Order: sequence, then structure tokens, then C-alpha cells
Amino acid sequence: MKVAIMMAAVLVVTGCVQAEVVPGPDGQPAVLIDCSDSWSDGDCYREAAKHCPTGYELLPPPTVTSYTPRTFIFVRCTGAMKAKK
Repeated sequence: MKVAIMMAAVLVVTGCVQAEVVPGPDGQPAVLIDCSDSWSDGDCYREAAKHCPTGYELLPPPTVTSYTPRTFIFVRCTGAMKAKK
């Protein structure tokens, strides 16, 4: 029981935000951040800051398809994008 409570607490703290690098409107890399399973909007912006440590700008949302999450933000890094490890 204690393990289940601890695991639930970790999920609550971390949220469930996913991000994917995709082509932006002009073909340059951008980050699509799925916030649909997040507990707060702040989780989405923290994820954007992780991908873009020197800052980012919000972009207009891409054309919505059946594969596009309903609750998301679309950003472009204003400096270097953090490399995946």
C-alpha cells in the first residue's frame, strides 16, 4: 500500500507532459508539447524551458489532425535547443 501511495505521489509531482521536436511553420525545428495529461499549465511551460533553456517563443498551433493532442503548446527555442541524451 505504501509503495502505491509513493508511486501516485511521484506521478502527481512530475505530471504527464510529453514533448516532441517537429517542423515548425517555416520548416525549422519546433517543440510540440502535449499538456493533456498535465495537472497544470505550469507543467507545460516547465517542459518548454527544459527543451529551450535560453528561452522560447510561442508559435501558432499547427493544423489540428486526429494525431494532434487537444491541449498543447507549440514553441520555438530562441537560442540553442537542448540536445537529447
